[in-house]
This record gives sequence, C-alpha cells and structure tokens, in this order.
Amino acid sequence: NSSTGAIESIATVDSDGLTVDVTQDWGYYSSFDTKGEQKSGAYIFRPRTPREQMHDILPKAGKAKVHKTDLVMEVSMEFEQPWVKQVTRLYYGQPYVEIEYTIGPIPIEDCVG
Repeated sequence: NSSTGAIESIATVDSDGLTVDVTQDWGYYSSFDTKGEQKSGAYIFRPRTPREQMHDILPKAGKAKVHKTDLVMEVSMEFEQPWVKQVTRLYYGQPYVEIEYTIGPIPIEDCVG
C-alpha cells in the first residue's frame, strides 16, 4: 500500500496470476521493571501491566524499495522503529514467500527495552 507502506497482497510473478491477501504486524510490549519483583527475562515474559496493549510498529510510507531480477522480486521495508528491518522475497516459479527480518539491537536507555 503506497500510503501506509504495508504489504497487503502478494501476487505470483508467473503467468497463473494468483493473488493472496496478506496482513502482517510487528509490535512489542513494554516489560515489567519494578525493584524487588520478578522482571521479564530470557524465560519469563512479564508485561508492564496486566492489561498491557501491544505497541504497533508501522512501516514507513513511501520507504519500501522493490528490486527485481530474473530470479526474484524483493521488497525491503523501513519501519518507524529503526531496529526493525524486513526483506520479503518472491522467487519466480516457487510456491512460497521468503521473509527475512532483523530485530535489534533494541535500545535499553529507557529501562523498558
């Protein structure tokens, strides 16, 4: 979508013309951080509050870059948070989509990350 930067559908790049509607969201929850209490960590997920809502990480509109070759169509996306990166690839003649993503480094200066 050119106004939001989000991928809304994926179409095959060969002659069958199949199109599939898709949605994808990135987000995070603020972690619990109170002295003397069990904090979130490697094996424990503990949000800041029991009713903590996910913070959406939206793609930057107009920042997607499309690269096409004889083998693949690739879309690189930028997001509001610079620590989220994603590349989506559709290989010609293949019945799958490849999504490569990188999360991090997550900033910790706010004592929440």
